[in-house]
Amino acid sequence: MLALSFYSCKGPGKLAYRNLADIYKQEAQLKGLEFSVFNLNDSVSNLYIRFPLSSLKRMPDLNKENLTGAVHFKLTYQLFDGYEQGVMVDSASFSGLDSLLVLPVFFDSIALNARQGKDYILDLQITDLNAKRDFHQLVTLPKAKMGTAADILICDVNGLPLMRNFINRADLIRLRYRDGFTHHFQLLRVISDELKAASPPFAFGLADNKMAIDSVKININNNNRSYTDVLTFQQQGIYLDSENQVQGIKLYSFYDGFPKISKESVMVESLRYIASDAEYRNMQKLNPRVAIDEFWRSVTGDSERSVVQLKRYYGRVEEANRAFTISREGWKSDRGMIYIVFGSPYVVYRNSEVEEWTYGEPGNASSVRFVFKLQNSSNGIQDYFLLRSEDFRMPWHLAVSNWRR
Repeated sequence: MLALSFYSCKGPGKLAYRNLADIYKQEAQLKGLEFSVFNLNDSVSNLYIRFPLSSLKRMPDLNKENLTGAVHFKLTYQLFDGYEQGVMVDSASFSGLDSLLVLPVFFDSIALNARQGKDYILDLQITDLNAKRDFHQLVTLPKAKMGTAADILICDVNGLPLMRNFINRADLIRLRYRDGFTHHFQLLRVISDELKAASPPFAFGLADNKMAIDSVKININNNNRSYTDVLTFQQQGIYLDSENQVQGIKLYSFYDGFPKISKESVMVESLRYIASDAEYRNMQKLNPRVAIDEFWRSVTGDSERSVVQLKRYYGRVEEANRAFTISREGWKSDRGMIYIVFGSPYVVYRNSEVEEWTYGEPGNASSVRFVFKLQNSSNGIQDYFLLRSEDFRMPWHLAVSNWRR
């Protein structure tokens, strides 16, 4: 059975001065971890968290307690008053022990002391005590004003948190409103098919393309109830609050199975970053499956290596979808592009306006530093856009060539 103990914890100061690279390292992510935050009222917010216990290492033997194969973990959180202030307003740790004999999944909600009027950053860490491994996540909790994404919880038809805002066509969802929420809003659909992939880091003026807004609007009215009626989203696109496109709720309906790469056409399109113009045009003429196989065999020159490179590349595309989907599919974003081609950064610093990635040792002449600025895209959704420079041409071509050998 799950046994939880509570005790306070302390951590380092300002998040803006902390290397946050772990949030983009696949080995530092707990497989199957899902979470969401929801503002219950003006003083309390909930963190909902769920992960498969099979993702943690089992103990070899605990027969005397009838807990053979138990997992042992610690969940720690720190709630900060923004990146720059360095004020930790709430923190705690929970220790768990489970035999996997009752439930295969850990699922719980944690009450956070977060008062209305500020936006918060939740630093979440799960420690596998058997494997002595830490898994790290940062979660944004907007609460400076009413009507943010955290004021609405995406649920299944039974009212349980869905833990994702990626919607499949077969999904039946309901939206739960926080206490005192009176905002009746419309969802606009951004036509996602017209969102192009990011241009190379040295190409100016092409970072953001004009996005078409569908004329169809979905009216949402809670009629003074806690939940909406059941909703479905059959058309692909990004659905966002028409009155709060920056911090309001966003639902992503790209294709069934997203963020996984389940469409061969997407597998071809995402090769745009490492294919030449001639190669990419030729792939458009071929069957997608044939185009994918022929490309990887031709650039690696070896069938076994082509399989290895193919898995690495599309693994990064999928991870980019999970980590960077905001104003478009994650692999199409500036951060997604850099992540796919260069891998996870060695050093990451973030404040309320800028995210900085460094590959190599900071200060080393051979290292490469990318700066992404948070700004509005053409449809009003805030996203991180790269500050482009001609200096990136050589490291970009070198990184691309490493994929093609």
